[in-house]
Amino acid sequence: MPFLGQQPAEVALTTGDLGDDIVTEAKMANDAIGLAELKAGTDGELLTWDASGNPTTVPVGTSTHVLTSNGAGAAPTFQASSGTYDLHSQGSYTGATAPALEFTGLTHDLYILHIWNMDFSASEPLMITYSYDGGTTYCNSTAGLAANETKGWWYATISVQKTDQSNDVERRQGVNLGEVELTGYVFDASITSANRMVPADAANLMGTITIDRKADGENALSKQGFADLLYHPAGYAPIRCNSAFMHTPNGGTLGDMDAFKIFPGGSATIANAHWKLYGTSVT
Repeated sequence: MPFLGQQPAEVALTTGDLGDDIVTEAKMANDAIGLAELKAGTDGELLTWDASGNPTTVPVGTSTHVLTSNGAGAAPTFQASSGTYDLHSQGSYTGATAPALEFTGLTHDLYILHIWNMDFSASEPLMITYSYDGGTTYCNSTAGLAANETKGWWYATISVQKTDQSNDVERRQGVNLGEVELTGYVFDASITSANRMVPADAANLMGTITIDRKADGENALSKQGFADLLYHPAGYAPIRCNSAFMHTPNGGTLGDMDAFKIFPGGSATIANAHWKLYGTSVT
């Protein structure tokens, strides 16, 4: 139908000229919406749909948390992993004079420490001690702890397997030093000095140490563990050393062990080392 009178000038439509029901899903071409057209959000959030089918976001989680399904009808969330091993810490020393490898903030039930390329400044055994106050004081500390609870009743049984097919067994029973050896050492008079398989300074020690904290209200006594290590003793081929160790405090209620450290005996220090500590909990 022709215009009656003068035709008005053409004017481009604006978004305000469009009714709310004009642009529908059917009008949108496939692959028409890109990242640039999405509304800005929060770094780390994820898009999902709620129980009503409406779009929503998954809140940002904490470092090391994993995306976890909460079942049908519930949006997923970031949560601490359960039933798997979490990396607690890792690191390395090269050309150092570190007195110890110390691990604090322990909350899992079971820990496995991997160590490799570990050398000392002198030929000394590898030792372990615990803390029950977050690493403020350790069982081998000279002050701050009740000696009858923390220094006493450390045990270890150490088996050294040598390349000549011989085995030596060393042991510690109820020592009151607040620490115990994980490798061959020098204090067992029943073992001749030639057979005391102490790690050399260039021990190139490697292996794993497993510790059961007895956490979460379980038996407060007998914080135990075992180590499976390979290292070079002075003037000897590589040997394998297996050790079982435990701490049974002599009275008192200490609660959960929440820190430990490993270190060379005497006044030796750690020159080189690489390590990773993993933890897991019973669910």
